[in-house]
Formats: sequence, C-alpha cells, structure tokens
Amino acid sequence: MNMKKNGLLKGIIACIMTVMTTGCEKTDLKKLAEEALQKKYNETFVASDYKGSRLQGDYYTIYAYSESYPDITFRADVNADGSDVSDNYAAKRLGMKISDAAAMSLKDFGGEYFIYSHPMIEDFYTNNADLSIEEFVSSFPSNTFNINVYVDRESEDIEKIYDGLSTLPSSLSTMKGSINVCFVQHGSLKDVQNAIEETDDLNGDAYKKLMNDSYTIHIPFEKGSVSLTKGQFMNEVKS
Repeated sequence: MNMKKNGLLKGIIACIMTVMTTGCEKTDLKKLAEEALQKKYNETFVASDYKGSRLQGDYYTIYAYSESYPDITFRADVNADGSDVSDNYAAKRLGMKISDAAAMSLKDFGGEYFIYSHPMIEDFYTNNADLSIEEFVSSFPSNTFNINVYVDRESEDIEKIYDGLSTLPSSLSTMKGSINVCFVQHGSLKDVQNAIEETDDLNGDAYKKLMNDSYTIHIPFEKGSVSLTKGQFMNEVKS
C-alpha cells in the first residue's frame, strides 16, 4: 500500500512539475517574442497569448499588441531563438488607415457599419509599422487589399453604400483589390466586430458561425474605379 501511495505521489509531483515547466517555458517564449518584435519595430510590445508551436517546433505563435496601439491585436510567428519573426502588425496598422479612408466615403450612409481591411498577403516583410498606402503599393505592387464593409442586412438606404464606395477617396486611388459588402444577420454587427478584433481570424469558428446567415457582394476596384455598376449591385441585394 505504501509503495502504491509513494508511486502515486511521485506521479502527482511529476505532473505538477511538468505544468510548472510548461508555464515557465510559455513565459520565456512570450518574453522572447516581445524582444524580437521590439527589435524589429522599435516599439514596446506585450505578448498577450501563446498559441503553441508549429513547423516541428521550430516556430511558435503568439498574439500581441503594441503599448502604443493597445487596440490592435496581431499574430506573430517567432522561431525558437527569437532571431526571426513573421507577423501581420504592419498589415493591421495599414488596414486601419485604409478602413478610415474608406469610411470617409460612407459619411452619407446613416446606418451602422464596421470596416475591416487587410491585404491578401498579410505577412509581407517590413520593419516600418507606419507604412503609408503609397509606400505599400510601391513596395508590394502585386499585393491587393480586401476592404470588408459589414452592414446590418436590415439597414435602410442601401443605395448610399454603393454611392459612397463607388467614389473612393484619392488616398486609395493607387490601390487595387475588392470591396466586400457583407450583409450580416440583424443585430449581430457588434458581435462580428468583436470576433474579428479579439481573434484576428476570419477563418475561426466564432467568425464563421456569426457569418452563417450573411451574404457578400464583391466590388472589384483598381486605381480609384470600381467595376460593378449600381444596377448590378442592387440586383444582388437580398430583401
């Protein structure tokens, strides 16, 4: 009986030590990621969540934010010694600038909406987190942007959405991509926004569940012009 108790006690201690070691490793890896990001962007970062390793353990994934921009949560993949980091921080910062510019086009739309903009290839390499739209287009000419405009599907004045988005501001005149007007289930607009901002994942289960009853109209654009007419847009709007 004593031998069994001793064996059980040793097993419990081993489990506790494993958990403690794992916790310490996570803390060390988060600190390593913060240092790698600070070296890359010359900003102070906080690694908020550890998401585990990938690629045979050579890299691990964390979510972080800059103390200068605490509302922007982004993903970073860091190798085991901190010498390489791939992230979408610059993409998220640039996406906010593009969303703000696109929002100017919707000033006459009285309904609620939320804009989330992101490049097709988010992990483009730059150590300039304050990249301008012009610098992005010049440095990465083949990369395009998705401007996702989330709207309550029961909103009125839908025509004003097209009227606004079909005349993009001059700051977006050098870009190409797609404006995706996403009509979400009535009352779920805030939940969609929270899911995007909290998880940074348009492929996640939370986001997909919220978008189950939605539909999207795609408006391709290039150099300030859209290639979908107002009639075509309104024909795709569901009652």
